[in-house]
Parts: sequence; structure tokens; C-alpha cells
Amino acid sequence: MGEIVELCGLSGSGKSSLCHIVAASVARAYVEETPPKDRRAVVAHIDTGLNLSPSLLIKYLAGSSEGDSYLRVEGNAREALRCVRCVRALDVRSAMRGLLELSHDSKSSSDLKLIVVDTVSALFSSLLGGEKSLIVHATLAEFASSLKRFAHRVGAAVLVTNTTVAGRDAATRNALNVAGSRKPALGRTWKGIPSVRLWLERVHDAEAQAQSDAPLVVAKVMKSPRAPRGSQSERFALIADRTDAP
Repeated sequence: MGEIVELCGLSGSGKSSLCHIVAASVARAYVEETPPKDRRAVVAHIDTGLNLSPSLLIKYLAGSSEGDSYLRVEGNAREALRCVRCVRALDVRSAMRGLLELSHDSKSSSDLKLIVVDTVSALFSSLLGGEKSLIVHATLAEFASSLKRFAHRVGAAVLVTNTTVAGRDAATRNALNVAGSRKPALGRTWKGIPSVRLWLERVHDAEAQAQSDAPLVVAKVMKSPRAPRGSQSERFALIADRTDAP
């Protein structure tokens, strides 16, 4: 626990959708296993750009019980939705305040299983550029350290999304095997912070997409302590109740 998993990729590659699916899966499993009187928030979602959609979460939460009645599915989904705590953060300072409030609220944080940050690069947009590079690096390192410490203390996993910038290094091109040479944002300071980095890419194969009712995405391993860089990729569909690998 405390390990940071980063999802990066171009806009529209499915990063936020996958965060919704993972958050819904964690909350749904918790509600199914926990009596109503003992339920607390198990997902903390640090939302930097109004990416968290309650209606989309309800859709993913309700997608798991096709055999149940509509009212039961809707009721279970809404119960699970109450187990997702949203922290609105427009910059890194408000994100740090949100983490501090969570850490001080031991009753709420003791059951946390997942912390989502969508999108981490947006927290630093006001600091980027100009002559503030040292401030950015120091603030980024402080935020990452606080996030890891808190996640490790409460025993939660961390899932973050990140945007991309132009990259010209051969290693990035070879690992991703994509034209245009893009790389995760936030530079070298952030590069070593995530334990696992996955690159998401939409499938543009019309024939393959025609056989799926949901968007197809390829996830490629850029970094992992358990797999060589660029050694694995998996194609899956972003659907309401699970991610299916065709």
C-alpha cells in the first residue's frame, strides 16, 4: 500500500473513465461486504477539473447486477456512491489542505482503500513556466511525499492521471511505439515518483471497435517493479461493470 499508479496518455484516452471504474469497483465491493451502520468513505477522489461525475459513477456502480431489479441496483449504487468522498482541488495548495483534512479525520480515513488524483499535472499549472522551476520541483516533491505517507499510513492505493507533453527521447518512442513522441508531464522530478506507469491509448481499429459496445483502450507498461519497461500491453473495453479484455 502507498504505491502510486499513474495513468498517462492523450486527451480522450480513457484515463478519467478508468478512474471512475476503479473507484466504483472499490466502493461496490465495500458496500457488499459491510453492514450499513459501519459504512464510511473508502475512496477519496481529489478532483482537479470537475472530472468526477456522480451520474457516471452511478452508471458504473449499477452495471454489476444485471439480474437484480432496477430499484435494488439503483439503491445499491447510491449507497456505494456515498462511500466516495470528493475533494475539489484547483491547485496544489487546496489538494494539500484536502489531504491534511483527511489525515486529521481519523474516523473517515481509517477505512480508505483508494485515493484518486485526477489530474495531477493540473495542480501545478499555475506554477509552471517562468522562473519558478525550483519552487515547482520543491512543491511537487512535497506533495508526492505527503500523498505517499498518508496512503501508506491508512493502507490505501493511489491512482493518479497525468497529461502529456512533447518528448524527443528515443527511450520514450521505443517504449510507447507511438508517433509524435509524447511523454508524461511534470518532468524529471515527477518521473521517479510513481511505482507503476501505464500509457493509455484509444484503439482506432474500426473493425475491432465495431465488435465492442464500449471504447477500446490499449494499456502499455512504461514502468513497473514487476515487469520490464514496454514489455506488456493489454487491450480492454471501458464498460460499466468491469474492464473486459477482448
